[in-house]
Amino acid sequence: MLRVSCFWRLALACAVALAMLLFAGSNAGAARTGADAAAVKQAEDYLNGIGTLRADFLQVADDGSIARGRLYIARPGRLRLEYDPPVTVVMVSDGDWLTYIDYGLGQTSQMPLGDTPAAVLVAGRVRLSGAITVTRVARRAGSLRLTLVRTKDPEAGSLTLVFSETPFALRQWVVTDTQGFTTRITLAHVERDVKLEPSLFEAPPPAPAGESGR
Repeated sequence: MLRVSCFWRLALACAVALAMLLFAGSNAGAARTGADAAAVKQAEDYLNGIGTLRADFLQVADDGSIARGRLYIARPGRLRLEYDPPVTVVMVSDGDWLTYIDYGLGQTSQMPLGDTPAAVLVAGRVRLSGAITVTRVARRAGSLRLTLVRTKDPEAGSLTLVFSETPFALRQWVVTDTQGFTTRITLAHVERDVKLEPSLFEAPPPAPAGESGR
């Protein structure tokens, strides 16, 4: 089971990675040629083609700790992560605020999306250039891997997107933080362009005060 002291860091890393996908944008372009440029363009087109998405996910921390749950996305700006028991965490972005709530511990945290590391990435269209720099393009065993950093702060960690090539689809992302710790999120049972209730992206009610551990 994940330690509570590190779970908020892991969950926030997951949400920030999603915020990068939801909000990344810039008018600037990166100079690329040949197959790498085509791969980046294919990834951009795929991500911009997502209106809504629902999927199961498996989150694996650097120490091997595992959590499972469900992911909901409605572009632009809205996401929800629900974790399966024994984890009692829900994270919601309504497009303005990111809310973290742990019902088991009676803890709630909220911050403006503008105060997250994704603050410079609040445009509505994904462009993997300008504010984002693609540092590596790699292909292996039927998959495409793109490693991204924030152009103005490349030492602040990286995000690697992993796509299957046949069919072309996002299957996994790996967040590496400033200390080199990784969080790996793998998607399963992905459904796109499904109807999602607006209430999924409303901030959940505060956790009851005074509740202790699971």
